[in-house]
Amino acid sequence: MRDVNVVKLTAQIKMFVYAAFSSCSNSNIVENVYSELCQYIVEKFKYFVTLLGENCIIDKYDAVDFLRKICNKKSNIECELIVYALDNIVNNVKVTIHFIANRKQMLKI
Repeated sequence: MRDVNVVKLTAQIKMFVYAAFSSCSNSNIVENVYSELCQYIVEKFKYFVTLLGENCIIDKYDAVDFLRKICNKKSNIECELIVYALDNIVNNVKVTIHFIANRKQMLKI
């Protein structure tokens, strides 16, 4: 993901975590929740890339339509991930598909 988008999304998550646990005196809890949320985002990013790759969707607008159908609309994180990281998701799909095609071609030789 682009650094600007990561920073923006990460800052929002960190603000949410600190606001939710502001009364908690144990900073380890805050860091653990923050770490788990970041891991969740990474997993969702990979999941979206995998789904688009499996369906050979490399067009940005087709990707939006597809992801809107499958994402949990009640999850702010999933929705924001699509908004902030769509270009990177599609680029990762293109790279993955290109890599797989090249690998298949090399195995034929």
